[in-house]
Amino acid sequence: MNLFYLKLIATLTMILDHLSYFLFSWNLISSNLNLIFRAVGRLSFPIYAFCIVNGFQRTNNKEKYLFKLIIFSCISQIPYSLTFDTTNTMILNYSLSDKFFILSPLYFQPIWLIHFVGNSLFLFVLFKFIYKNYLFKTLKHSLIMFIYIFLQIFLLKINYIYIISEKLNIFYTLSLGLFSIISVDNIRSHNLPKSFYLLFFLPVFFICIFCDIEYGILGVLLIVVLYLLKESKIYQALSIIIWAIVFYFFIFPQNFLFVFVSCFLILLYNNKKGLNVKYAFYLVYPLHLLVLGILNVIFRLDFIPK
Repeated sequence: MNLFYLKLIATLTMILDHLSYFLFSWNLISSNLNLIFRAVGRLSFPIYAFCIVNGFQRTNNKEKYLFKLIIFSCISQIPYSLTFDTTNTMILNYSLSDKFFILSPLYFQPIWLIHFVGNSLFLFVLFKFIYKNYLFKTLKHSLIMFIYIFLQIFLLKINYIYIISEKLNIFYTLSLGLFSIISVDNIRSHNLPKSFYLLFFLPVFFICIFCDIEYGILGVLLIVVLYLLKESKIYQALSIIIWAIVFYFFIFPQNFLFVFVSCFLILLYNNKKGLNVKYAFYLVYPLHLLVLGILNVIFRLDFIPK
């Protein structure tokens, strides 16, 4: 089992998960079938977390690797919100009343201030303390950083449909996980005081707690633990099982079973890269979400009475 097949399995199960969510939200499949498909989709994240650690060990440019994940987190956010964060006017008004949110002319909501502060802290620590050579020296790169901070601060309106950016896509989780293990590696290699762990991880913790990212702080911690146990795939598999017990077992036990399958696949990994498809697996994420998101908006436009 090489890295290409691991990524392929993770990608296909992820697409099945998202497709099931979309079909069930429009009553196109039964609830039992949806539960099965979404449980199968739980294979994907542990494998992606393992691949992040593997990629960190293989890459010659850790900063570029992180930069690539940040870029795809930006690219993916609007397709992600189109798929998972769309609502019509009636539901939106109820939600705003229920949560005491107020729409200003600039479509500002309090939660977005938290997003902004969290990401600002994250980027400040990332570029001020970790790297001597800044990633963003040019105007173009500065613009990309600006987009990264502000991309999630939006509320789009398409006819009667509102697209609200509240939850953050999986690339944010993977970026924070990679940022965390780069921090650990830098602290260890430069023999920095242990207090630096607190300095680097506070922004990560802040974002995970106050921003709704996929898998939350437990998702980031899984990536860190897999890195710390990188010398043994058996220990990595055991850590995934423990993580799944905490995350799923007492609420969605069927999900735990499929996470267990991901451990088996990781144990079969032969340390070979396999077929090199460059950015294909990265592009699949925003592209398939864009297709589902557009369909979601079209369905909602047809659903809303004129």
